Parts: sequence; C-alpha cells; structure tokens
Amino acid sequence: MQNFFLSRSLGREGQCHDADAALLKHALPAARSPSIQVIWLTWVLTEDDLESMSPTSLQIFKFDDNVNSLEVPALGEELKQAEKWTDGGVGAPLGELMLTDGTKIDMGRMMMRDQWTTALHKPLRDEFDASLGTELPDLRFHKNHISGVCDSSTNLSGFLSDKGKDIKTLLFGGVNIDQCVLGTVQYANLKGWDTVLLKDGSGIDNPKYASQMSIDNCGKSWGFLSTCEQPKYGMERMSKM
Repeated sequence: MQNFFLSRSLGREGQCHDADAALLKHALPAARSPSIQVIWLTWVLTEDDLESMSPTSLQIFKFDDNVNSLEVPALGEELKQAEKWTDGGVGAPLGELMLTDGTKIDMGRMMMRDQWTTALHKPLRDEFDASLGTELPDLRFHKNHISGVCDSSTNLSGFLSDKGKDIKTLLFGGVNIDQCVLGTVQYANLKGWDTVLLKDGSGIDNPKYASQMSIDNCGKSWGFLSTCEQPKYGMERMSKM
C-alpha cells in the first residue's frame, strides 16, 4: 500500500482508499492488543532485480493504468482490453508531480528502492513508524514478484519459515486484491498456512468484477474470508477464555 497505488496526487480514489481506512480503523488496532505481528509487504526493486526479473514480472508496470474503458463481454465473446503498452515500466524515470498540498516533487524511478513511489502511503507510514517504539514493532519486507512468498528465497518466505509453528495463520489486506494480494494468498495457502482475506481491507483500482472474483475464490478455494472488524471480536473472546 504505497504511494504509487494510493496517492490522490496520481488520481487514486475509490476502493483502495476504503481498504486503507478499514485497516487503519479496525484491523491494525486489533492486531496491537494481542501482539500479532504486523508485516508490510511492498514492491521495492534494485538494479539486480531489473537484471534478473522474468519478462512476466517486468511487464506488469508497462501497461497504461487507465482501465475505465474495459468492457465485460458476453459469454463466449472476446474481452476487449483497453490497456496499452507504454514506454515506461519498472526502473523508468517518472518525472515531476504536483502533490495535493501544492508541493512539487521528483517521483524518481518507478518502484525502485528509496523512491517516492515505493514509500508507504503517509497514513500507513505513520502507523508503521509509531509501531517501531513498541515491544513488537512492525516488519517490512520487499518483493520483486507479484507474490511475496513465491519461493523460499524471498525475505518474507524465509522469515515465516523460520518462525515455524509459531505462525500458522496469515491475515491479508492490501492492494490490488486481484493481483498482489491474491497472488500472495494463493502461494501462502499452497505452502500450508491458513489464509484469511480481510475483504474490506483489500482494495482494487481495476474493474469490480475482478474484486468479486478474488473474494469468491478466497472464500471457496484459498482459505477464509473475514472483515477488518471481526479480528477484534475474536481477540476479545479469546481473552475471556
């Protein structure tokens, strides 16, 4: 949940911000009380990543992100995709941007380490920073693939494997639900963790049918569904046992 996906200065609005708000209001406060480890998983790339990434991963950010003209076809008809390739993509310079407060910034290179695009969105960054002074500070891991646990070499995979039996269940929220969130849920589920999608804490800037597909499949095939409020009630019941 980084600036590239959530900044209103880039025109980001809608369901992604609803997910942001639900996580901040309900899920994150609920995690603080029973000392649940909060992990932030973000796209952050290095020069080595650009050299080693597969063509499939490299193309993800090369599409024009205007998807408003996508048409849902009738059964048996071809999907009319309005997206087009751009000359950009990961590592490409993005130029200057005027923020909503009137500040002009250089966005740097797309999705690269220490750039504006890869920083956590400010309300979430404030939450992360506040946790650093607590007994169980939040952790942040980077990824160079649509899934954060696609193989044993990722930092997050290594952390979870090292924890072994201490971590059995993973709760997921983030953006976009049909891409990074779903991809990570699927891999984690196949590796044996119980996976729970916080459906109101998972947003999308793609067509709504893609969100509904992700929610339906997470509830039927890839674990369980919940909301950002429900963990709070579960923790309260556990504390009374």
